Amino acid sequence: MNLNSIQHIFFDLDNTLWDFIKNSKITLENLYKEHHVEEEHHIAFSTWYDHYYDINEQLWAEYRDHKITKQELKDSRFRKAFQAVGVKDTSLPEAFEAVYLNHLPKNNFLRDGAHDLLEYLKKQNKYTLHIITNGFKDVSLKKIKGSGIDSYFDVVVSAEDVNTRKPDPKVFQHALDLAQASKEESIIIGDDYIADIVGGLDFGIQAIFYNILDMEVKNNNFIEIKHLNEVKKYL
Repeated sequence: MNLNSIQHIFFDLDNTLWDFIKNSKITLENLYKEHHVEEEHHIAFSTWYDHYYDINEQLWAEYRDHKITKQELKDSRFRKAFQAVGVKDTSLPEAFEAVYLNHLPKNNFLRDGAHDLLEYLKKQNKYTLHIITNGFKDVSLKKIKGSGIDSYFDVVVSAEDVNTRKPDPKVFQHALDLAQASKEESIIIGDDYIADIVGGLDFGIQAIFYNILDMEVKNNNFIEIKHLNEVKKYL
């Protein structure tokens, strides 16, 4: 794989640079304590969170695939998670949803090696860095600024800008248009195999799969890494 022509690096945000799993879990555990859920319902946070994590992952996959809307995702993630552990009180999921997205960007842990990699790439003086995210735009901008990485990026694209989601080629085309980049000059780095890697390759750009969940995937036309520092071997 020849990466000599690469000038524009497009990063996914959540779980590629910004540690969504960690930041979200901290936010949710704080809400769980504030609402005294364990004391009143005798359900450990870890038990509830395991259900929530699986439900949220499924809902985001459905949102990515245009099977549900943004509002349907927001309306159902906490309701389904509490129902899964037998809590029928509708006030709890409503209370969580009312503040979750405001509290979430206040925790700003990055993935291990993220800041170091961004600094390394910037110092090469041959790459322009960008972000393409399926995350909600207003929240994503808060994450980028709050974690102190906003200065590294030229273009930040939310899929909401074009009313669709990765892997839709419209998202990638919109990002390249804004960056004034060609496909031959561009590469996507992301943790979502479908949205980032399959989407990027189908669109016609090269891809680096940050395999944080240790998925088994057939790898014959993209680079696979397990830690962000490995990117330095290729770029």
